[in-house]
Amino acid sequence: MEKYAVISDIHSNSPALSAVLHEIQQEGVTQIYNLGDSLGYHTMPNETIFLLQEHRVRSLLGNHDHAILTKQFSPQTTPDIFSWTWHTLTRKNHSWLAMLPQSIRFIWHGATFFLCHGSPESMEEYCHAGTPYTRTMAELIDADYLLCGHTHIPYSERYGATAVINPGSVGKPKHGSPHASWVLLTADSHQIIPTFRQTPYPISVITKSLNDHGFSRYIKHLETGCS
Repeated sequence: MEKYAVISDIHSNSPALSAVLHEIQQEGVTQIYNLGDSLGYHTMPNETIFLLQEHRVRSLLGNHDHAILTKQFSPQTTPDIFSWTWHTLTRKNHSWLAMLPQSIRFIWHGATFFLCHGSPESMEEYCHAGTPYTRTMAELIDADYLLCGHTHIPYSERYGATAVINPGSVGKPKHGSPHASWVLLTADSHQIIPTFRQTPYPISVITKSLNDHGFSRYIKHLETGCS
């Protein structure tokens, strides 16, 4: 059996990412994919990128990453922490962010995978579970598996020949639990088996950092796992 792990929406929460990566290592995973939004909302962006690089995680560009990279700072449309993140990132990490692709397509154990942040059309679009839009994307993508993040809510659904899988969020979960969410993919006997995981982590580390940097308003969402 070979195993892959898929993570998404870390949002500069390196303590959550560290706990997930530790659990992934214990599973004997051979490849990790990150569906984007590595940054935004929280206060450990450089630490987050360091971990992604250290573990050779193949990462995509998310809409928050893109907004930070291109300095889309608007009080009406983007969180104030975007500007803080842009100024906090090292020059090297700015360059890393700029090199990220918006999608990845690959074949694994005979199955075709298409990975993106929001939807195959746009990193801003949402592939929510059970919607006509998600069905349309699944039917058009010409892949056995469509993996997308952005909603922060884990799910797996099949639309005809295509399975849509969302791993949820590592760093800002919205499924009612504060635990970091991700998905383990196991290739076994000509089938791919997704197993959703919830990983506890020391939330107090990131909440203290948020409070120290003047972003305490983001703490409640972390503690409750709700938007």
